[in-house]
Amino acid sequence: MPSVPTLWSLVAVAAFFKIGSGNDTAGNEIIDNGENLDIRKVLQTNETLWLYWETERNYFEACEGDRCVNETETCTHNVKTDLTEKEYRYTQIIRMEKTEIGTNYVGRFVNDTTPPKSMVVTETDESQTCEMYIIDSAVDDGPSESCK
Repeated sequence: MPSVPTLWSLVAVAAFFKIGSGNDTAGNEIIDNGENLDIRKVLQTNETLWLYWETERNYFEACEGDRCVNETETCTHNVKTDLTEKEYRYTQIIRMEKTEIGTNYVGRFVNDTTPPKSMVVTETDESQTCEMYIIDSAVDDGPSESCK
């Protein structure tokens, strides 16, 4: 089964939508200039974050003896369980066939910029990949040009 990335860069997501907390969608609009984005504000929502695109494939081959089946992961999304100044805890849910599978993860914010723009996610030993998540209410519009 493919793994969750060890490093996320969600900076681009913040530039795409209005930031709010809880069910308040009014929020403050962030200017899409790539300089003032704070990953913590992106994650400070009760909305589901849907996987918009990724650099790794979302399918794999499962074999038992000579018999192999292609498995495809779809509907990948994250549900927040906790958010602090230092980390983001969440359950990532994927659908394989008609079954939803949830796995718990923790992302620790990388403080090499102020504000932090990325996090290291633990639960995998595999190589770095890139994924973009967009809140539920913005999925249909996709990312802004500067985020692509």
